[in-house]
Amino acid sequence: MYSVHRVLCLACCAMLAAALTGCQTVSVQSFDLARVTPGPGEILKVDQIMVLADVTDSTSQHKIFFQERNLLKAFVGAMPDLPYQMGFSSFAGVSQDKWTMVPLSTGTLETLADCAANLEFLGSTTPLHQGVSVTGREFAGQEGHAALVVFSDGRSHPHKRVLEACEAVADAHRGELCIYTVNVGLSEPGKELLEKMASVTGCGHAWQADEVSTPAGMEAMVREIFFTMAPAPEERTVVLPSEVLFDLDKSVLKPEGKAAVDKVVADIKAHTLDQLVIEGHTCDLGSAEYNMGLSQRRADSVRRYMIEQGIDGSRITTEAYGETRPAVPNTSEPNRKLNRRAVIRYSFTG
Repeated sequence: MYSVHRVLCLACCAMLAAALTGCQTVSVQSFDLARVTPGPGEILKVDQIMVLADVTDSTSQHKIFFQERNLLKAFVGAMPDLPYQMGFSSFAGVSQDKWTMVPLSTGTLETLADCAANLEFLGSTTPLHQGVSVTGREFAGQEGHAALVVFSDGRSHPHKRVLEACEAVADAHRGELCIYTVNVGLSEPGKELLEKMASVTGCGHAWQADEVSTPAGMEAMVREIFFTMAPAPEERTVVLPSEVLFDLDKSVLKPEGKAAVDKVVADIKAHTLDQLVIEGHTCDLGSAEYNMGLSQRRADSVRRYMIEQGIDGSRITTEAYGETRPAVPNTSEPNRKLNRRAVIRYSFTG
């Protein structure tokens, strides 16, 4: 009978402990993930990123530190191998010369991987505000888009000082800074603080450890931090009347034709990813075969001139339509003039 009571007592104690912690420990096993690459239509949005790791006493409970290190290893291992600045920092309530600190630089993925794999537990208190402030100095004066990624249990007080530190870091950056957090802990106040940190600048996100403890979950996190969808290209169409470009039945650009094309060239040079299509069109005077050849020669003439003005020829294609696509019916000479034209189509991204 005594043994039965002992078992019941132990069971009650376990239930009480679970109630006090607020949730069950998430067991995160080590896993590898290939470096994430942009998906269809995605582009890199990050110019700078700092990863901040909590290595304080509170993470020693329930093996949290080891699970945090497994998540850090997976995250750093999945960071894209693309041109951006990256850095790494750990923090604890000990002398800062014992913290891990890798300043912002490019091409240091292997260094960050070593930091994550060999992360050391330092113990002591959780000065999260100091960790944010010291790490955030790397962002001061930077431009573009930055990300601060914090792995912590959020057990730091007072919350106000942490949030003020986040605001100060965001203010010191000259562009947009987003704060992302991963809660590796068990306390509800810690979860609340990390969620508030992620909302400081209005563009961050807060994850729970179990949400990113699988390859699929971690990839989704990396993709959200690093990538965005490329803006849809907008197509422009420039219609140049033939009398501006060429003399009648000619394919040599006139001076006023060159001036008209120069305006397009200036716009194209400002949008280096644009692709161009030059269409040649004629009216119905002359044979269909002759008009097809004339429209091709005129399109080719515009293309050659653009190349002479510094546009890469690989960006320009030509299409000859002759008299097959009139803008208006060929029922009068004024209409025929409108049909003798070159059309330049190109897309731009702003």
